[in-house]
Amino acid sequence: MLVLAHRGLPCPDRPENTASAVEVARAVGADGVEVDLRLSSDGVLVASHDPDLARVAGQPLVVRETSYPRLRAVVLPGGHRLARLPDLLDAVGGGRIVLELKRSDDPPLRTALALAGELRSQRRAGRLHDITVSSFDPALVQAVRGLGLPVRTALLGGRGTTTVPPAGGERPTRG
Repeated sequence: MLVLAHRGLPCPDRPENTASAVEVARAVGADGVEVDLRLSSDGVLVASHDPDLARVAGQPLVVRETSYPRLRAVVLPGGHRLARLPDLLDAVGGGRIVLELKRSDDPPLRTALALAGELRSQRRAGRLHDITVSSFDPALVQAVRGLGLPVRTALLGGRGTTTVPPAGGERPTRG
């Protein structure tokens, strides 16, 4: 059995999905972590479960409509900042990480290409990770698979989840 820390190991002064939450989870013995990723308006993959920062930072900034420098300026509880994908990969070291790509109105290929660029940069730097990319969005999983990245993929969902996007580009719905 593996123990994966969901969004790292958050607490009131160490918010979820921060590099610190990931570091602490690994330090206390988690086999790996699961984190949530969204694209900022300028194409940076940032760690955020919610589409906006209202719950975690008290600010209604929408991640996909805000540039990374503006998002990075937001101070989270405990003085933490929103993490980018490289920050999270550094925090997990060579350990296991599950990257959940959150559903959005962005084209799935845009998100997959941003992920591919970051992972290729990590590999060029000699950093190898045990990565699984997951999503509730079949089109996102399909886009990641289509790029041939050295990662496992996992489609999340429940009973009635469509596994193949329908013709015409519509997004599948859960039934």
